[in-house]
Amino acid sequence: MKKIFLTGLFLLSAIATVRADETMTKMPGDKPGVVWSNDISAKATVTAIKTETREITLKGEDGNEVVVVAGDEVKNFPQIKKGDIVVVEYLESVALFVRAPEDAPAVGAAAVVAVAAPGQKPGVHMAQTEEVTATVLKVNQKTRELVLQTQDGAKHTVKIGPEVKRFDQIKKGDHVVSRITTAVAISVQKP
Repeated sequence: MKKIFLTGLFLLSAIATVRADETMTKMPGDKPGVVWSNDISAKATVTAIKTETREITLKGEDGNEVVVVAGDEVKNFPQIKKGDIVVVEYLESVALFVRAPEDAPAVGAAAVVAVAAPGQKPGVHMAQTEEVTATVLKVNQKTRELVLQTQDGAKHTVKIGPEVKRFDQIKKGDHVVSRITTAVAISVQKP
């Protein structure tokens, strides 16, 4: 899975015409929080295929070309044809929020992978969510600083920016949660 994920990220960085949107929204609920999300997409056309070495030459919308090797995890490789369009979409979302100590965590870590069915053009969809929690040891309302202790016992002082509303509602003992979700989809489509 990691190799496919890295291949998708390589495609994103190698193909020049990339669209990126970044948004930031407030978390609903009683406690302070904020969500940042960023999505990137890229398209490239298959200009050459070397079946014996599984090399695919991709040409981005700006004309730059890159050669990638489709590993054995790329199922349905024979379905890829010259002229096909490879689409890579990447989403990252970071949610930072405060949870009361008595509220149970919603997720620790989760991952899912789906690949194309036999006979279809190759494709993969992957998503992963990780959650890290730190306990608030001290709150300084004047400087907007928190002293946090992570699960490994390390202590960190962090300054909280003005975009986090209701800072005054954060209390000693609350949990500051960082939930990071990443998703990547790579698909091959007919032109």
